[in-house]
Amino acid sequence: MAPPAEYQLQYMPSDYELDIDIDNAVAIAANPQRYRREFDQLVHDLNVSVLRHVSKRMGLKDSLQYAVIREYEQNHHDYLKGLYYNDFTKLQDSTSQLYETWYDNQNGGAAKAFEEVTSKYTCYLINQIMATVLTTKGGMVLAKGQVWTPLAALP
Repeated sequence: MAPPAEYQLQYMPSDYELDIDIDNAVAIAANPQRYRREFDQLVHDLNVSVLRHVSKRMGLKDSLQYAVIREYEQNHHDYLKGLYYNDFTKLQDSTSQLYETWYDNQNGGAAKAFEEVTSKYTCYLINQIMATVLTTKGGMVLAKGQVWTPLAALP
């Protein structure tokens, strides 16, 4: 693998595009033991969509966007899918805080649990991969441009 490329970020507008069948994802999340391969693929698809979005927002060239996805698939997906699965299935445990919600509404509880697990790893995922793909100066990336998010528009 080539050494990371030095890069000056230019924030770009980019809408988040999630290319996942929501009904299918809910069914998988409702029974991850039965659909383990599908659960692993769901984790892959979600993480790749997040990484693509962040790469576009950072204004990365196509070659660096490809390197980000390749880094995830080659070096991070195998252990992350296990972490997601283990954390997710632990939330199904009857001692879990979400047990009542899960019991009352299997699909809604599964979606909340999946959201909780993914939020736990998203920043780590992005930081770990970007730090590997991009060369930093003392751990910092040079960025320019105005960062605008929908939250910035709130009063």
